[in-house]
Amino acid sequence: LYLYDKKLVPRAALSLDMVGSPMLRMVSEIGADRVRLDTTGGLNLYGDAGRVYLSVKLGNEPSLDLIDKDGWTRASLALTGAPVMRFLDPRGDARLWMGAMGDGKAQIYLGARPERAQPGYVLPYATLEVAADGTMGLQFRRGGTIWKAP
Repeated sequence: LYLYDKKLVPRAALSLDMVGSPMLRMVSEIGADRVRLDTTGGLNLYGDAGRVYLSVKLGNEPSLDLIDKDGWTRASLALTGAPVMRFLDPRGDARLWMGAMGDGKAQIYLGARPERAQPGYVLPYATLEVAADGTMGLQFRRGGTIWKAP
């Protein structure tokens, strides 16, 4: 089923994909994808600078991803038993991670950019966490704990 604009340009289509599942696609007046919804790929909203991807992944875990124009996921919000938000660099490496864990602990993780060319390289990172009872912890690591409190 196709919907056409006033110039008779196809702008929306409801169809079946290659395995017989329904798919909805909406395009701009020049034919660029703007919205795509299907049962296997979820919902994709396209813009000129990237896209938003809403899906249910793996073990039925809802996820919202922000993907740049080059196709790299740059931010992700997922419910993997507990809500987790990640920010990734242009190479796809997680640099900032925040989560509210099932045990009541909240954590923030800040990681350095991994140096892939150096075998045995230990990734420096810092974590801040707050336990359900209010106990706070801060840790800096680089090949071992540099500083930790408490």
